[in-house]
Amino acid sequence: MAEIPYRFDPDTRVEKLIANYADLDPATETDDVVTIAGRLMLRRVQGKLAFGTLDDGSGRIQLFAPSKTTEKFDQFCDLNLGDWIGVTGIVMTTRRGELSVRVDSWTCLAEARRPFPDKWHGISDT
Repeated sequence: MAEIPYRFDPDTRVEKLIANYADLDPATETDDVVTIAGRLMLRRVQGKLAFGTLDDGSGRIQLFAPSKTTEKFDQFCDLNLGDWIGVTGIVMTTRRGELSVRVDSWTCLAEARRPFPDKWHGISDT
């Protein structure tokens, strides 16, 4: 992993993105560049395209990372679930209408120390 920055300043929260862009039509790209930060909750790679879900505490939003426009695409694909990342990109919707941020640049803010609990076993009281 690259050097972790001392400070990262997001310019908006996910809840504001959801409120402001709720009526975007499917397959729409805006000209609005946003910077958000949060925890990577899901990640899936499909060839030259990667998707992720970022949770900043106010909500969750999909990250859309095509290899052509995403800096350090291979490293993005190797991120661990639970890593804290900062992302800069444009607000868009996918063909299926999912509100997303197209990742243009990103940085790792903190690495996850442990993986999430297993979905089937979960967390139980002792």
